[in-house]
Amino acid sequence: MPRDLRGFAQEFIIDQRFEQGVFNAILDRFGHPAEPGDEVMGWMGMAPMPRDSMEGLATDEQIQQLRDAEGEDAQALFIALMTEHHLAGLHMADWAARHGQDATVRNLARAMVRTQRGEVLDMDRFRRRQDLPIPEGFENPLEDQRLNPLSLADG
Repeated sequence: MPRDLRGFAQEFIIDQRFEQGVFNAILDRFGHPAEPGDEVMGWMGMAPMPRDSMEGLATDEQIQQLRDAEGEDAQALFIALMTEHHLAGLHMADWAARHGQDATVRNLARAMVRTQRGEVLDMDRFRRRQDLPIPEGFENPLEDQRLNPLSLADG
């Protein structure tokens, strides 16, 4: 992987570990367990779904495809998978920013929306600079409505 793409990966790991720590502290503050249950997404007002079918999580097959890919194919697939992961996270953070009942949660979610959106745009710029394709089965992130969350208009 080119140094720039490796830098993205390292940044994602550091940022997401930090966010997990903040989430766990907030859950603890309100007396909720930090361990995820078998079902997710019910907090967003939708029907809970099995954790392994959560939006934005790469499937086992996609992870294997990434392991098997080389060169530009690996770079393009990594960007596509991480973009989808970030867009799903942005979508969840946007919901929390607009509907959260706690000011700390809403403010953290707004910050996450801005960060995740910026990272999606940065990855897309990198992809275009490197002239990498969008892999089959993935959409152009610039055309994804989740990239323009409502919470950014709220402040």
